[in-house]
Amino acid sequence: MAARHDDVQMIEKILSTPGMKADTFDVRGRTPLHFAAQHGCSRSAELLLKRHASPQIKGADGKTPLSLAIENNHNDIVSMLL
Repeated sequence: MAARHDDVQMIEKILSTPGMKADTFDVRGRTPLHFAAQHGCSRSAELLLKRHASPQIKGADGKTPLSLAIENNHNDIVSMLL
């Protein structure tokens, strides 16, 4: 949820939890980077990439963060992910 709402402070807090990784999956195989890319949350996307989130992971629907950013015309995030 934090990535979807561009809540960078909450993402930092969550990722500071021991054992928490930037590529944590939800039940549909999506990561926070999927949500940030889909919703145009560039600050969240940038932070997640700095924390080693993978832009290559496909969700259960076969979509990557890059494909979601392209679908939703978030060109700033597309540039980050390339």
